[in-house]
Amino acid sequence: MYDIGDGIVVCFKNKKDCHNLVLFSNNNQKTYDVGGMLFELVSDESIYLIRDKVKNMISIFPNKGDTVARDTITEYYKWLYETVEDEELPIATELFRSTFSEAICQILNDEKQMAKFSIIEDFFNCAYELYYDQLTLFAVYVEAIATHASKISDQFQGELAESFKENIGEYFNELIDLCYLQKESDFRYVYKVSIKNFMQLLMFEYCRMKDTRKAIKICVNCGRFFIPQGRVDTLYCPLPAPGC
Repeated sequence: MYDIGDGIVVCFKNKKDCHNLVLFSNNNQKTYDVGGMLFELVSDESIYLIRDKVKNMISIFPNKGDTVARDTITEYYKWLYETVEDEELPIATELFRSTFSEAICQILNDEKQMAKFSIIEDFFNCAYELYYDQLTLFAVYVEAIATHASKISDQFQGELAESFKENIGEYFNELIDLCYLQKESDFRYVYKVSIKNFMQLLMFEYCRMKDTRKAIKICVNCGRFFIPQGRVDTLYCPLPAPGC
């Protein structure tokens, strides 16, 4: 009942394929360049949606004083699911839903934790804290990986990035499944990966970028995230510097 967020399914032809076909729970499809899903998720618009808007919506739910019960949890989550969305940011929208769903299920499976809540607002504030922990972990790793690739990381970021790289390969191989994909009356043999939270997306995109010789970096001029389209050792994004 609470597993409303199904996440996304990503398909690609082989490890050198520079594109990912994303299948959404509403049967929509969209093709991203490798790294494009991650780049969407770290944009200012996405951060507002998945961090600030989620928190704001929880605070204004009209029946937030209702007693915690199966029906009120379901009602509240469906309302949150429908209000936190952006058609221009499908990756951010879907991964908010599936990651928040994981947080809800984590609380529901903990009887001692559930016993602490009397009203629905307290339950969802707790779910947001768990969700925010996942979002923070994602943000810390993205920044560490990007600063390390840009050669501007501090010691902590460098060690974190190196640790991430050492442990990612085995996970990625376990994540991949082979399947047939039907598209426009044509069957194609593809790799398929199910992604349900922010960290899984980061792991997937990092490995795909590594295989296709790409990297997410931080522009040393303006501080924005970017993915070089030419030489991977590029230090500057193509956007104008702030104030220009």
